[in-house]
Amino acid sequence: MLWLLAIPALLLVAAGGNRSFRGEVSLPSSGREMVTSPFQLKQGWLGAPRIALKVRQPINTSSLVNVELLNDQNQVVLSFYKDTWRDAGTWYEGGESGRWDEQDTDLTTEFRPGQTGQFRLRLSLEDFIASSSSATPQTTPAGSTLPVLVEIYTNTLDAGLLVGTFVVLLMGSGIFCWYEYAPKRELRSFTRTETSLALAESFADQATLKVSFGARYEQPDHPVRTLPATRTTFSCPVSLSITDAWGQILLSRRESLLLNAFQIGEDDRGFRGEQAVYLRLKSAKRLRIRVEVPEDLEGRVIELERLQLTVTELTKTASTKPLEELA
Repeated sequence: MLWLLAIPALLLVAAGGNRSFRGEVSLPSSGREMVTSPFQLKQGWLGAPRIALKVRQPINTSSLVNVELLNDQNQVVLSFYKDTWRDAGTWYEGGESGRWDEQDTDLTTEFRPGQTGQFRLRLSLEDFIASSSSATPQTTPAGSTLPVLVEIYTNTLDAGLLVGTFVVLLMGSGIFCWYEYAPKRELRSFTRTETSLALAESFADQATLKVSFGARYEQPDHPVRTLPATRTTFSCPVSLSITDAWGQILLSRRESLLLNAFQIGEDDRGFRGEQAVYLRLKSAKRLRIRVEVPEDLEGRVIELERLQLTVTELTKTASTKPLEELA
């Protein structure tokens, strides 16, 4: 399931789009308009081109930047503006001091053109003002320029919307799977002493059943022989039988249950295993399901501690194991 965690990151990368143009324009303080080199914008259904401008604002200045998008007929198809600024200084508190630098110098917008074509940006500068906390704001000297970095990205997507949509879809998929594969009801029977367990219950037509059985064995207090430390598994024979309400045998067979070693305290070891069989009924029936295991294995090297039988009626099953049909 780790691959699911990588999807939002991949979506964020895809949302950034591909940079198709990069250039820098120096805007004079006189307000004269400057035009970028031509770049192409494509019409498409996936995402929208993003126009990103970064004003290289000098310290303690503010400005008003006008932006117009021109098509190949020199017509204005989009226009916007923004007040940009940058302030810096020194702070003092409790005998300590440091520098601070704050700014708002980014201009970003997304635009989907009506058709593919060549476009340019026309930029101009207004109210380029130098300010200071210790002096009255004043217009910058004539001849000053303000550099602006221009970047165009194609096929950009809304990152927040992408991640939000992914989360909603993931939640919806989880709810769907819960309704599709969640058990309708579970009937559990277990004991610590019996070598056989049986469960009788009525099931509807076309019911899907999961029959799980598990066994746990431990070394007896006085074993007939010492169990080698290298011994990690046992094979346990299991008898599984299913009959209907009239005693007719619908399924009868022997399974081999693999028991794996586990530690009990510091010195003792036990062996346990679990297995499942998936069944489908062709018609409504009352079934008696029975499992049986030996009381001990390999001449009382290990003895039965617990046998468990679980029968679950499923809505559906995600298991890759084939379903066995019961007449």
